[in-house]
Amino acid sequence: MEAGDGGSRIGRRWLAVVSLAFAALLSACGSSDEASPSSMCPAGSVPQVVAYEFDGPGVEWVSCTDETGYRSLLPVADGVVYVATYSQGVPSNVTALDAATGEPIDDAPPPPPARGTVEGQPYTGQPARVEVGDITVIGGQDDAVRATLADGTSWSQPGVWAYDNVWAIDDGAVFAFEHEASRLVAYEVDSGDVRWFHEGDPYREGLWPFYAVDSRVYTLWSNLQVRSTADGELQWRTDYPAEEMEDVGLTMSGVDTDGENVFVSFATEASAGD
Repeated sequence: MEAGDGGSRIGRRWLAVVSLAFAALLSACGSSDEASPSSMCPAGSVPQVVAYEFDGPGVEWVSCTDETGYRSLLPVADGVVYVATYSQGVPSNVTALDAATGEPIDDAPPPPPARGTVEGQPYTGQPARVEVGDITVIGGQDDAVRATLADGTSWSQPGVWAYDNVWAIDDGAVFAFEHEASRLVAYEVDSGDVRWFHEGDPYREGLWPFYAVDSRVYTLWSNLQVRSTADGELQWRTDYPAEEMEDVGLTMSGVDTDGENVFVSFATEASAGD
């Protein structure tokens, strides 16, 4: 069936769902030697989506595929997880999964527009302009995040988003990664003041801000971190061996939540639209 979003098509590709019992066994390995996502799938396949517990890194289910490429999540809606392959920033070949079990759904409704595109429009290569009340926030340009207030005043701070058209804004703050200081930063939307920051390796720790909602900011790359938007306190994280992730060319490429689980997509190729 036609998804009605940039020519996207919901289809059923080969995939396997790792059982809850097996996933629980994998997640119980401990923080220092946590099983990598690639080991969660049968030989010759890779994870396309992993469902984590809402309040911790325990794995609920894993959806595996034998297809490689760049994929990311469309917004979760009505108990359905949508994962799509991308070409030049435009989603296509959408697979629908049951949010509770990870099993494929053949007759799912069309997915919502991709989050991280202005008014649901396809990626254009231009920095996103995000309206937060009467404040316009612009990111993904010249290694800076900028905002223009209703009275015409503006602020600019160093930092970039995970992708030009993907932002994390919630709880009156915009989240960015500052390259020079190698830190995740929360800026006050109405002033540009630093609310909090965390220094670290953006790739191995997973500090690229991807999504913020309900007072949580989700950052990712080789690992996922979930922090409080208020003070940056780490709520939970995965602890996968970054070297192994790099060796197999696997990265986290998207995150969403339905308030019961946290869903993360995985890609084996870089996005052509970043």
